[in-house]
Amino acid sequence: MKTLICDLNVYDNGHHIAFVNSILTYFRDRQDCLFLFNEKAAGLCNGIADDGRISLVSEEKLRPNEYGSLQAKFREYRYIEQFAVENGVGRVIFLEIDSYQIAIGLSRPQFQITGIYFRPFHQIPTRSGGFRTSLRSLLYRWKKRALFQVLRMNRKVEPLFLLNDRAAGTRYPSWFRYLPDPVFSTTGAADRSLSIRKQFNIPASTHILLAFGAMGARKNIPNIVAAYRQSRFSGDTVLLIAGKVRGDYRQEFDAAVNSFVMNTDPAKRLIVLDEFVDESYVDGYFRDAGTILLCYSKFYCSSGLMGKAAQHRKTCIVPDCGLLGALNQEYELGYAVDPEDVESIAGAMSRAERHPLPVRGFQRFVEDHAEKAFLRTLLTA
Repeated sequence: MKTLICDLNVYDNGHHIAFVNSILTYFRDRQDCLFLFNEKAAGLCNGIADDGRISLVSEEKLRPNEYGSLQAKFREYRYIEQFAVENGVGRVIFLEIDSYQIAIGLSRPQFQITGIYFRPFHQIPTRSGGFRTSLRSLLYRWKKRALFQVLRMNRKVEPLFLLNDRAAGTRYPSWFRYLPDPVFSTTGAADRSLSIRKQFNIPASTHILLAFGAMGARKNIPNIVAAYRQSRFSGDTVLLIAGKVRGDYRQEFDAAVNSFVMNTDPAKRLIVLDEFVDESYVDGYFRDAGTILLCYSKFYCSSGLMGKAAQHRKTCIVPDCGLLGALNQEYELGYAVDPEDVESIAGAMSRAERHPLPVRGFQRFVEDHAEKAFLRTLLTA
């Protein structure tokens, strides 16, 4: 049976590049696997141009005018469906299935379907903090569950993969499968030669707090900057924000960064790198950083950056809710905070700088989330 692995959302803004590179390397000898990516993936991922099993789709063909809209996602799904039928595919694996839930649920395909489900409803908590806050989180959870139930209307849908959520696979075995969020071994010559301390003129004695990755609302930059201004440290510190800012987050991001002018502490410094950081340089950032900021707001699922922090034995600051909060409790990787509470984040920043956590949980996390375990599970489950 042929398997189609597809992702039409490979851009310089997240996990997709590392996933695709890893999958193509691991399955390079599997002739029963086909791959379908958007055209921009060819410039971001390794070996695509020379692999006859890979097909690319142009942006214009899929979503000429309404990128991100429901209509665009229906168009993308119809293209995938037609491609699978024409190539005799028996199973399709979506590397991110979330945005296709309605389209899949309303279709009647000739093949089995599964995929990685990044934003599951069951991790969304009902937050305290007043009636409106509780109601918003409850309505959001209901909305996400309703979308999932539409998806499940399609009897060809197999249990979906949940990154790092072992409990959900046990609790809902007909809906979900556990998939370890992989800790990729990406260190290469570029990483070894990169020194962010040299690049940004940061002394060896200065503690670096790193917020890294594609900058969108979940990164919680306004609260991070405000908390950094409030925090008290034992020595010089730098808040380094590295990653390309999304267009829909630009105004909020710039306002947060500009608010740093109110800082009066000469021992604090803010550095912003508003550009995509190539995969070959990621390890260099985590190697030189002191504390990794993962205190995401309104984000309740897994983050590959937690694994990268564990790989480099760096203390994290994580949310006190959702899957990251649960993983932190299990592995003791960092300090948990209320991501909506600036004082909570500020206190954790101070503690992380003064008292980095012992490394006992880091190695266990890396071993439990090996890259090969992710790859074997994805194709053989």
